[in-house]
Amino acid sequence: MAAPDLLGTWKGLEVFGAIMPPSAPTTTILNSSHSRYPLGTDPWIPQTQSAVRSLAEERAVVLSSVGSPNWDFLTWAAGDADCFLGVLLPAPVGVDPRPHAETILHDFSLNPGRTCFAMLPERGTGRRDSGPFRDRWIVEHADTIVPISIRPGGRMDGLLQGISTDPRVLPDFRIPFVNNRSYPPYRFRVQDIRREVDPLWKESLIHWTRAASGPWPGETLADYFRAVCSSGARYARSARVTLARIRDEQLLRASNWKIRGKHAAVCFSSLPPSRATERMRWRKRYLRYPIEPFGIAIRAEVARSLGICPVMYVGTGTSPANGSDPLAQAIGTSGFWPAEQEYRHLGDLDLAALPEGSWGVVDLSPYVESGPQWG
Repeated sequence: MAAPDLLGTWKGLEVFGAIMPPSAPTTTILNSSHSRYPLGTDPWIPQTQSAVRSLAEERAVVLSSVGSPNWDFLTWAAGDADCFLGVLLPAPVGVDPRPHAETILHDFSLNPGRTCFAMLPERGTGRRDSGPFRDRWIVEHADTIVPISIRPGGRMDGLLQGISTDPRVLPDFRIPFVNNRSYPPYRFRVQDIRREVDPLWKESLIHWTRAASGPWPGETLADYFRAVCSSGARYARSARVTLARIRDEQLLRASNWKIRGKHAAVCFSSLPPSRATERMRWRKRYLRYPIEPFGIAIRAEVARSLGICPVMYVGTGTSPANGSDPLAQAIGTSGFWPAEQEYRHLGDLDLAALPEGSWGVVDLSPYVESGPQWG
């Protein structure tokens, strides 16, 4: 899937990849940002696919981009419908964009013969600056603009208001913006967990799962979006589904999220299940639950033999003294992180290689009185 050298220019931008059809009209589909945990029944999902299918019949070139859920979904949906794609990429000075383009072709399962990449001069210092410039450029240069689900008062709404009488705007697919999903705290019958579950996993370390706001580690965006579209009213990558994947693969995949030095690790906690429930509350800052009531427990003596080590809480605030050590963690500012009693295993952990009976599934869902509606 190697991307070819630069082909030339198009509308003032350097382009490479497939040759843009010279006479085909360019069209874009606009959506505001929605939930990071989309359902297949969210109205903007099937409506965007309907609009894409219409564009495929008209053989239009779809202008899109990557880097935010609304553009990512359009890029995948247009490629999946075999539309010709013009994908805009920020182009930092002095950086070869072709490796990034090759990754996109694979991640979105795009046809290299029907994908042209256009280099958009990067603005400012990052995505916060590049995003508004990118959106404005696409709206200004598309021959047809198809709004779908636009948040009132949002950035896309502002762009559309500036061209409200422009004949390029096609309102046929527009629907009201709906994004009323809530993420309440889990409420448990804690006494029952303490009595019935804690004794089962005494002297164990537990890796708690959570819903993934995107693909699982090692999963492509194409596979993720296919799962979302086919999952109906159930979130395709909920904590429960994530636990099922771990159980089926018998593999705990490491992540470098919030790990010092960007090392990949699998996180565990020595808290008993009844106390771990205290941490299952929505974190608005990160738009996620830290953990949810589904996990994998490993007996402590086996965990020690695997090199699963306790985290060292050092330094103050958010800056530990030895910032590159993957086993180092600051004490925290908004919360007291040592209370998590965290342990880490560096790299993936193969559960299939563990002794029989040394690990098992922890499922607290029978004790949940209320919580998020993942489906």
